[in-house]
Amino acid sequence: MNITVPKKLLSDQLSLLERIVPSRSANPLYTYLGLYAEEGALILFGTNG
Repeated sequence: MNITVPKKLLSDQLSLLERIVPSRSANPLYTYLGLYAEEGALILFGTNG
């Protein structure tokens, strides 16, 4: 599967998620952020733990 996302759109959405992701994690990207694609949608989600 290939997904193409405009850089600005992805950056804007990740900026929203970085508010809830702790800044002192060893691997914050792998631990607190997730994304998946389904039926024409790209879903980004974050958690604070």
